[in-house]
Amino acid sequence: MRRRGLTRIVALCTLVTMLSCEFSAYATTDVPDDETKVEQDDTSGDTNDDADAANDGEDNTENTSTSKTKYVNDLIENNYTIVSSKYKFPEYTGDTLEYLVEDVYLAEESEGTLTSDNHDYKNKAVLLELGDTAKFKIDVPKDGVYVLGYDFLANEEKSILVPETVLKLNGEVPFYECNRILHKSLWKDDSDPKTDRYDNQIVSLPSKVMEWQEQYIIDASYRHSDPLKLELSAGENIIELSLTEGALMIGNFYIEK
Repeated sequence: MRRRGLTRIVALCTLVTMLSCEFSAYATTDVPDDETKVEQDDTSGDTNDDADAANDGEDNTENTSTSKTKYVNDLIENNYTIVSSKYKFPEYTGDTLEYLVEDVYLAEESEGTLTSDNHDYKNKAVLLELGDTAKFKIDVPKDGVYVLGYDFLANEEKSILVPETVLKLNGEVPFYECNRILHKSLWKDDSDPKTDRYDNQIVSLPSKVMEWQEQYIIDASYRHSDPLKLELSAGENIIELSLTEGALMIGNFYIEK
């Protein structure tokens, strides 16, 4: 009887062991198949994202490199010294000619606003907001090299930004320096001394003078101290001003010797 009972116990233990092995094998073979598939899918997605990021990085690098190359080429090959050395027309020696802005402003081809609300200017003026482009038709009497001028007002009274424009002549930037023309404001110190709450004198902030000025094409890097001149053909010439910084009013134009 004891031997028979012992045999039953051994058989029962053997059965339990076999069942445990089967469950363990099932758990280690079936479940990881799905996990492995998910891991493979995730890895594939990461690989595609990395490839897209690499392609975007290459495109950005290429665009940056192209922009830098164009900048250097313009600076070296299209600067005022190089361009003006190739001028063929004689320098203008006549009297200063003035053009009323309301007569030469091409409103239908421009984004500015012709206005009489212009801080007491002598006639109407063109208001330019950031991003605006205005075109003006200047008719010169003969072929020549001219100094171009125009009246301007930096009309944001509380802004310290220096308005900047890009100038084009007949659809093209004539030389590199015309890519950045600065229009500086006038400032004055407050004549009345300022004090703090302890009655100590303090430095007062300057205030902007809202006054019209005449602007020439001046080199923003100050390599040239004199106004930069344009070679203009007799007849109509289109001057285009695009505002890239600040706000600006444009008044009458002038051509001078």
